[in-house]
Amino acid sequence: MGAERREDQQARHLVFTYGTLKCGQPNHHILTNPKNGQATLVSTAKTFKKWPLVLVSSYEIPCLLPLEDVGYEVSGEVYLVDDRMLDTLDSLESHPDVYVRRQEDVLLLSSQPHSSNPVAEEKPLSGTAPSAEAGERLKTWIYFVRKVERKHLSLPFVPSYAQRVAYPTFTGEKEESLMFLDKEFRHVAADDSCRAEAHGRERRVADVFGQRV
Repeated sequence: MGAERREDQQARHLVFTYGTLKCGQPNHHILTNPKNGQATLVSTAKTFKKWPLVLVSSYEIPCLLPLEDVGYEVSGEVYLVDDRMLDTLDSLESHPDVYVRRQEDVLLLSSQPHSSNPVAEEKPLSGTAPSAEAGERLKTWIYFVRKVERKHLSLPFVPSYAQRVAYPTFTGEKEESLMFLDKEFRHVAADDSCRAEAHGRERRVADVFGQRV
């Protein structure tokens, strides 16, 4: 009874996933494991603003750069999660060391509410669930890369992520994720064929922020 009360008292959070946490992608099992907390799919969605999404390293790690009005309206999924699941996602994303969670608006594309794990199906999240109507604008948590480096701007911007290469299996432990991300981010190599395009992007980014990159 005490455990149930503690679960009922947990806050609810809307999180926009654009990478490996989406349905069918390599880390989706994090959301479906009841040991990590509860997660309910609200809708497919896209970011309200344009952001640059790049795929980093040979593993094609999806990284959203915090450069507003550059790139695309990025597609993904919105989940309603409890405190425990949000803590798990923070660990997976190495927040705030590698990725930083911040609130931004998204537009819902479809209404398909269902649970991502059997426990939540029996006892769905309640209290703050949105209406989930297509076209609705919601403010959600989104994980952005904390530090934008020049080499990131040499990578192609993409509107969505889908796994194309083998990806490591993660449990949601922060130390595990941090070691992997730190290693892979250090080895990002700029594609020479993209350098001219990157220079143009840097100028555009500088225009957005009113400063040199």
